[in-house]
Amino acid sequence: MYQNDFEKFPRGIIVYVDCRLKSKQLFLNFKAVEHLIIEIQSKYARLVLTAIYRSPSSTEENNKAVNDLITDLYSRHRGYNIIVGDFSHHIDWSNDIKPTDRSSQQFIKTMQDNFLSQHITHPTRVRGQNEPHILD
Repeated sequence: MYQNDFEKFPRGIIVYVDCRLKSKQLFLNFKAVEHLIIEIQSKYARLVLTAIYRSPSSTEENNKAVNDLITDLYSRHRGYNIIVGDFSHHIDWSNDIKPTDRSSQQFIKTMQDNFLSQHITHPTRVRGQNEPHILD
């Protein structure tokens, strides 16, 4: 089990990795508030799994730090990245409508610049009578 600093970030991120897999946590010097980077080594390849949480009330500084982290991960570990998380952007992934808020526009630009794509196409979060959402 890997986790970010619960003292610093009370919500926290936890990633479980099967104990039969060789893995370790990577610490990169990034200001992105809540993220966790795990390297998983197999006999044939190395995979870097990054979990990121971006609060809906994220600051501009943190928004930039999240985008910079994604860009750095792509450039360091090209082809061996899985980036997952809840980025709390208002993006309609089912069609090509551009978001109106700046942080979502910058996030999409970061994804495009790094040749990344959204793979989830159906709602992954449903709570009571609330509208179902697709986590970015």
